[in-house]
Amino acid sequence: MKNMISKLKFEHVVWIVASKECKLQKLQMDLAKNVGLNLKDDESEDDCSYKLCNFLKEKHCLLFLDVIWQSYELFMLGMEQVTAEHGKEQKRKVIVFTMLSELASMH
Repeated sequence: MKNMISKLKFEHVVWIVASKECKLQKLQMDLAKNVGLNLKDDESEDDCSYKLCNFLKEKHCLLFLDVIWQSYELFMLGMEQVTAEHGKEQKRKVIVFTMLSELASMH
């Protein structure tokens, strides 16, 4: 499925599973590894966020967040919300899988 989606329009298709105790920095590191960005373990969450946003800003990326147990600011995962120019699609999309109804409205 991942290969079929990536052939459609995305440069990066990333599926990340976040366990109940998952920390933001682990999600950042997993995402960076999957898109080919080198982040150091001792970098702050803010530095990782900046580098992810900068790296992904011109790339078409589809991010699946699976088994999400808590809310995360999507810009901290490099998925800053940018208004698409008229007639153009957003380059980055996020799909969240959760069983928690309070997270289902996360945006």
